[in-house]
Amino acid sequence: MYKNKEQPATRALAQLEGQAVYLRPPELGRRCKRDGCEHFYTETQECVACVCFDLWEYAKANRAQFPLSVESAQALGLDYTLNGRPCLRGPHLLATPLSGGTKCATCTDVRANSPRQTAKRAGHMKYMPEVECGECETTSLKRVDNGECGGCVAKAKTARHAARIVSPRIKAKQAGETWYTPDEPCGWCDTRSLKRVNNGQCQGCNPPKRGHDHISDNTRTVMDAMGPDYVVDRETAQHMQLTAYRDGKYCSEGHTGWKYLSGTCVTCGGNK
Repeated sequence: MYKNKEQPATRALAQLEGQAVYLRPPELGRRCKRDGCEHFYTETQECVACVCFDLWEYAKANRAQFPLSVESAQALGLDYTLNGRPCLRGPHLLATPLSGGTKCATCTDVRANSPRQTAKRAGHMKYMPEVECGECETTSLKRVDNGECGGCVAKAKTARHAARIVSPRIKAKQAGETWYTPDEPCGWCDTRSLKRVNNGQCQGCNPPKRGHDHISDNTRTVMDAMGPDYVVDRETAQHMQLTAYRDGKYCSEGHTGWKYLSGTCVTCGGNK
């Protein structure tokens, strides 16, 4: 019996890889009862050694249909001979063309008329296979160009949908919020800054513009250093590049503290 180191260990894997023969380990059972062969055809699950033995015996008994030599093939008007070895691509003997080479004449003819090749010649994008897929166990349409199974694609899509985790953005959108905190840092600014729900804009990459009503660092320093009676008018504060001033006048709530340059009372705004 031949050896093939690349033979898959299971039928499903053989079907997935497009292999015609797979190696069935003894512990899985169903070993060949004739000589213990562990090689089986993927499609029919027949023992390769048994098929070879049966076909060779049948070929010898029917030489008029199965040429075993070049002379007998020429006498029968056939362009191939049988050499007694099993074909790796199908449950039949290796049919060697008289023109030379090692390709199997029978397999060449079968593949040329397979559903995939027929669909390819017709210019179709998909074809219906003759046997079920070993992965999804369906006879769904397959792509002509790469053999991709529609049943496997649908199965994978369903699995991804079932295992999908609701992202923070989707949660924020469902809650009607405008901003959300992402799970992963931004690929550009490398921070987990807030992002907009509608377009994913990152605050780390696009810091929000600050309004006029804020206390800058140098203004905070002046406010902390000066006493409660310190007075600086608005024009002087602008000249000093401060964002707040203190004119000593009362606001509508009775505060005589600092005011933003816009005139809003800092104490009323909740900032000190």
